[in-house]
Amino acid sequence: MMRKYEKYKDSGVEWIGEVPEHWNKCRLKFNCCLKGRIGWNGLRSDEFETDSYAYLVTGQDFKSSDIEWSKCYQINKNRYEEDPFIQLKNGDLLITKDGTIGKIAKVSNMDKSACLNSGIFVMKQKSKKNEFTQGFLYWLLCSDLFKAFNQYTTTGTTILHLYQNVFENMPLLIPSLPEQQSIASYLDSKVGEIDNMIEKTEKKIELYEELKKSIITHAVTKGLNPNAKMKDSGVEWIGEVPEHWEAMKVTWIYQLIGSGTTPKTDKEYYYCENGEYWLQTGDLNDGIIRNTSKQITKECVKELNFKIYPKGSLVVAMYGATIGKVGLLNIETTTNQACCVLAKSSIMLSKFSYFVFIAAKQSLILKSSGGGQPNISQDKIRNHYLPVPSIDEQCNIVEYLDSKTSTIDSQISITHKRIDLLKELKSSLITNV
Repeated sequence: MMRKYEKYKDSGVEWIGEVPEHWNKCRLKFNCCLKGRIGWNGLRSDEFETDSYAYLVTGQDFKSSDIEWSKCYQINKNRYEEDPFIQLKNGDLLITKDGTIGKIAKVSNMDKSACLNSGIFVMKQKSKKNEFTQGFLYWLLCSDLFKAFNQYTTTGTTILHLYQNVFENMPLLIPSLPEQQSIASYLDSKVGEIDNMIEKTEKKIELYEELKKSIITHAVTKGLNPNAKMKDSGVEWIGEVPEHWEAMKVTWIYQLIGSGTTPKTDKEYYYCENGEYWLQTGDLNDGIIRNTSKQITKECVKELNFKIYPKGSLVVAMYGATIGKVGLLNIETTTNQACCVLAKSSIMLSKFSYFVFIAAKQSLILKSSGGGQPNISQDKIRNHYLPVPSIDEQCNIVEYLDSKTSTIDSQISITHKRIDLLKELKSSLITNV
């Protein structure tokens, strides 16, 4: 239990509320220097290489409170020396200012020089002031006070921005230096304990997911009869199958295989709130699809000659971070070009196909091409082999897997709720302290 102070006062800031009576308040710019890279024009090919002079930190390199140095771009000495102020030192605080704003990281454990890209501010203390410890500043920025400030002041509709002249005027609370040190030390310990609990709980979810994948893969490739005679399927990812099963290409199984397109965003009449469903790979959830994040007008469907795919179709993501994810349609929908839709089969049940593609995900990804944004073509999906038992066996396997996976999914859902509660506890603890 945390003890309360004897007296409190109104901070004068709506989203801060009351604070201990002896705490002071100031604007960030009076105690801290804030700067980001100016005039950023991207990296030329001759300015970055492996094992170069310095790291270039981006918002994507933040993991929790630390920088993942091994994932940073590496740049030459000329680029690093463009601006001495954004050359980083251990103890500096970094704050993302564009897009996903307000991510915080502490600079530590640098094994070579480093600087910033244009999407990050570096915060350094003014040496003469010295009214703050870096540890206290870090936790202050991790609190809901900083989130509330962002909600009041950030601009932008689709891409949010935190501007320097705005951020510099953020009110900061100033306890005494001994209190700041005590607060930082306390939160380092307590939040560390909560983070360890979150990490262990997240590992449980990984184990549940692995178990689920294992059960699905065994059922759709080996069947439910442990005494069935087996044969080599001739397909590496499938392995042995019951003797009477077949291994067939997707193109032999489905009568309709296709995708869609993306309407131009500058044509506003193409998009609406209550129109035809338009599926993107971001809507795929390795589950049942009952809605889409965007909808398009009938005029758009007609002008672009969209194909509307029927309920029961299976959708596979072909590009980028979602590659290999699947969705089983419970709606009629159009799609973008990154979705491969499989429909109309007389020899494979939709739900069985759904389970098969979950099992086949890794083998599909291995067929992908491209570096940072891998993709699998529709042609590669067409020529991918799947195990095909009889319809009766498919029914039995689907019934078995529905039962098994729903039990595991229930445990996963409970575990996610535990993580959410731990994160709420962490946020509340930081802000209250």
